[in-house]
Amino acid sequence: MQIFVDLASVARDVVTAVALIIGGGFAYFKFIRGRTFRPRLNLVLTSKVRREQGVLHVLMDCGARNIGARELRITAEGTAVRLLASSMVSTQQDVEQSSQSSQSSQSGWDLIGVWQPVEAKTLEPEEPLEESVLVTIPDGGQVALRIEFSVSIPSGESWQASDIVFLAGEDDNEY
Repeated sequence: MQIFVDLASVARDVVTAVALIIGGGFAYFKFIRGRTFRPRLNLVLTSKVRREQGVLHVLMDCGARNIGARELRITAEGTAVRLLASSMVSTQQDVEQSSQSSQSSQSGWDLIGVWQPVEAKTLEPEEPLEESVLVTIPDGGQVALRIEFSVSIPSGESWQASDIVFLAGEDDNEY
């Protein structure tokens, strides 16, 4: 009878050891490798431009969704929308090449402004954040506008999204 008790005790110890190893492996893959509780954001940025009597009206819709499994604190510092404009700039090389019937130009981005669409905020899992910024700037012959949206958290991690709007025609990109 003692042999059955000893065998049952050994079997119980083996099953417990195997269960601990399987549970540890699951925890490793779920929480460490799977990054279940790492901060994760999905950013969305859309923009529209309307030309009207020498001014450009730029509507920037910024969105973020916490796609992680824990709450996420967004800081006001480092969370911003930047608006940049590109104008065609001729270079000396362009002048020399134009005599050979080749026209080219170099495009540079000039900072128009920076806006903070959100204050510090905590996002729960799957909670969306949506903000809009409307800016009116003088129409100075810009060829394109670049909008950059960045979101930061206290640990120093940040996410970025960008959009480029070409200002080719009068009725392009209108809202």
